[in-house]
Amino acid sequence: MDNQSLLQHNPLDNSGSFGQSNTAGNSSNTLQQTKKDANISNLASSSSSLSSSVTKEKKHFNNGDTKDVHSYDKGEQDWGEPQELTGEIDTLSLLTPEERVTLKSYARKTDLRIILYSAIGFMLCMVDRTNIGSAKISGLEEDISLTDTTYSIALSIFYVSYLFMQVTSNVFLKMMGPSKWIPFLGTSWGIICMCQTAVKNAGGLIAVRLFLGACEAGLSPGMIYLISFWYPRQMAGHRMTCFFLSTAFASIFSGPLAAGLSSIPEKTGLRGWQWIFLIEGLITVLWGIGGLFVYKDYPEKAGIFTKDERNVIGKIMKMEKSLASQSKMTRKNITIGALDWKTWLWGSISFAGVFPINTNAIFAPSLIKDMGHKAVEAQVLTSVPALCGGIVMVSGLFLPRILGGHSICKILYTSLTLTGCLILIFISNNYAKLIGLCLLASGGYGNLAIDPGYYSSNTGGVIKRGITTGIIVCLGSFSGFAVSYCYPHRDAPRYLAGHSVNLAMSIYVICGTLFLRWWYSHQNKKKEKNPVDISHMSRAEQDRLCDNHPKFRYIY
Repeated sequence: MDNQSLLQHNPLDNSGSFGQSNTAGNSSNTLQQTKKDANISNLASSSSSLSSSVTKEKKHFNNGDTKDVHSYDKGEQDWGEPQELTGEIDTLSLLTPEERVTLKSYARKTDLRIILYSAIGFMLCMVDRTNIGSAKISGLEEDISLTDTTYSIALSIFYVSYLFMQVTSNVFLKMMGPSKWIPFLGTSWGIICMCQTAVKNAGGLIAVRLFLGACEAGLSPGMIYLISFWYPRQMAGHRMTCFFLSTAFASIFSGPLAAGLSSIPEKTGLRGWQWIFLIEGLITVLWGIGGLFVYKDYPEKAGIFTKDERNVIGKIMKMEKSLASQSKMTRKNITIGALDWKTWLWGSISFAGVFPINTNAIFAPSLIKDMGHKAVEAQVLTSVPALCGGIVMVSGLFLPRILGGHSICKILYTSLTLTGCLILIFISNNYAKLIGLCLLASGGYGNLAIDPGYYSSNTGGVIKRGITTGIIVCLGSFSGFAVSYCYPHRDAPRYLAGHSVNLAMSIYVICGTLFLRWWYSHQNKKKEKNPVDISHMSRAEQDRLCDNHPKFRYIY
């Protein structure tokens, strides 16, 4: 089956997202694939966030007999993902029509309670993480004597504690439960954000940012863990998409808000940058306190559901819990994922691919101000690149299907970033530069939309997928640390070094994507022409083959 056929073959169409068809093709459902992985491995904690869910495998029932779920039926596999090697089934297909109606009613209530409130929280998380960029052009730099070096340290130190706590946050999560842990995190980082109001020097700012990163790191794995108890796997991916789409809305919202706060008269006793930290942190504290009343660990503890709704979700989650126990984590399984060269290539592509997003989130206020705008104007205009990025990000819901593959879509998105970099480097007109910044951000957000589904679909085996996703996400997150040193103010107004780094990253992403497309295609053809007999292997040995299984097919 070629790649186009895989794209067209979608026998079980659930509501999906991130532009991929059902299980392996739809990012929403490959996010479902990795959610289980994230709970299996602490490595996959947060940004299994960007891709945490589980794989669906079909189990067909005929006259009460169950077909072996480990058999590979090429005619029944979802595009891009052959039948999974673990004993997972499509639990929603086992519901009666009445139970499906009840489940929809349950999902509507849960969406309004859990997903909407969580998306607001993640938006506030991103606002509090990046509002230092708006604060800098509102007087922070002059008031506490920030230099290029100390400002870069203040930016990068956030990611040191952030990456460390991504690995360890699940320990505290399981001790406290998500219903207490998530509100605690929100209240904590909100208070820490407010503490930035009182900093008197660069050292104080660096110390506060260190604690801010530690507190924000636990939100994504906490939400993934919470959703795993509230939604069936086939429904969770779409909800995780909505959760992470708030990244773009955070940038749209934060600029105008910072502009308004920084315009508060100084006769109140506080400078504009202090109002930014104070009010935005206070909003987050209120969100965290409200979370104590919104979040519950399990659906049966929430009083908004009917008895039938509780029974249906309880039935589904019980089935999925028993099936999940079939996947065992061993040292050998971990090694298979960690030593796969594709894991590290994808990690480096992820690192380069999110570079423009971090550039826009951290440095857009400074870049736009140095185009000749006043501080307040620059803060308002930061919403323009974010808005463009949000539109492109939404296009990731359907564009891979239209173009017939994820690699083509990824190259197209990266070409937007590359074009934006060329405009920023070679054209001096300020209006053209703003367009270039919009293109730079748009390509990054587009890649963020499709990447989790793309690399998850091409990783076979639940355990391996969890390990590889964790490594890829951690390497991608590290780009925030690196970009902190790419745009020193001494390079203003052209910032040639920083834009050149983004240009190089874009070229690398395109080259890496083209190589993977060729390699995936080559492997698929090789497996078709030279099938390998593995009937002599035990089931455990076949499971460890993962994407090397003769029946596994890559998507590209």
